[in-house]
Amino acid sequence: LLMEHRAARKVKRQLKLAASVQQQMMPRMMPEIAGIDVSARCVPSLELGGDFYDFIELGEKLGIVVGDVVGKDIPAALFMASVRASLRAHALDVDELDDVMSRTNTALVHDTETHQFATVWYGVLDPASRELTYCNGGHEPGIVVRRGSIESSPEFLELSVGGMAIGID
Repeated sequence: LLMEHRAARKVKRQLKLAASVQQQMMPRMMPEIAGIDVSARCVPSLELGGDFYDFIELGEKLGIVVGDVVGKDIPAALFMASVRASLRAHALDVDELDDVMSRTNTALVHDTETHQFATVWYGVLDPASRELTYCNGGHEPGIVVRRGSIESSPEFLELSVGGMAIGID
């Protein structure tokens, strides 16, 4: 019993450490853009999870990522880190959003199990022109709210155009 208790404590410490590392991958601060409110929050249902969001500085533009990998716990957290890293790497080198998603998919599809995939919404905001372009890889649609909130204003836009999830050939 003592050995089982020690092993359980060790696993619990490792999960706590992994959760801390995962939280460090989330943006620490929201981007500050004149005239635009940016807000995000991610609360995993377990110690570790597959949900994530990210902001990527792209010169004068801002990359916005919202994603969710299938599953929970350690495998989901590891796959989330892979998806995030691959998408970030391609976003910094490629301008076309479709190409970023396609290259991310190609990079991940060779290293994933058949049951692993991620849904990813990736948008690029140009604060100067106030133009938002996006590519949706199987994720729930994003929502743009203008002048208020969804409840108080009919001026919101559901970004419903989408494509296939990431990690699927």
